[in-house]
Amino acid sequence: GDLMLYAAVLGRAVNSGAVVGLFVALGVAGGVVITVAVTLLTARVLPALPVAIVLGIALYASAALATSPFVDMLSRAGAVV
Repeated sequence: GDLMLYAAVLGRAVNSGAVVGLFVALGVAGGVVITVAVTLLTARVLPALPVAIVLGIALYASAALATSPFVDMLSRAGAVV
């Protein structure tokens, strides 16, 4: 079930662009790594979704906001994006 949600978030991000998709993929993977590390250090079972999804969505928003002005500028200059 968790992988389905990760894939849905990543699929939506890739529709916004390759750079945004890359940031979201790194965010989700980083969230999973953080969750596993905290689980191993504390010896408590943690839910897998919250950290990965929050990190993925935060990176989605920041990457989309950071790259859209750049892509708009390239489009106005006649570059193919």
